[in-house]
Amino acid sequence: MPYWAKDLKVGFANINAKAEGIETKPAFREAFQRRRCLVPVDNFYEWAKTGTGKQPYAIALADRKPMALAGLWENWKSPEREWIRSFAIVTTTPNELCARLHNRMPVVLNPKPGPSGSGRSRRIHPC
Repeated sequence: MPYWAKDLKVGFANINAKAEGIETKPAFREAFQRRRCLVPVDNFYEWAKTGTGKQPYAIALADRKPMALAGLWENWKSPEREWIRSFAIVTTTPNELCARLHNRMPVVLNPKPGPSGSGRSRRIHPC
């Protein structure tokens, strides 16, 4: 929810923040500079189109351990003077696994820095 929004509905349109150009987009540039966060999850969902609609898939680490998604948080004061704290998940182009399901995916942060990565693979589970 951008701090400058006049209406709560703006926040619902901004639940995801595309990583590409995030530093210049009015809805996210201030939060990108000052209010980054980790969003702990044990999985996230993507939806694949089927002949009869859509099928949800839960995407998790193979070892089922929690993972951290990149996020941005914001404080917003409603016209009624109520403070609301919200966040958006940063998304990027999908890896090979997720590309079969969707054209975007959350930015999953590597828990172990270094060139070899964490060594933990992901699995896709239909729901």
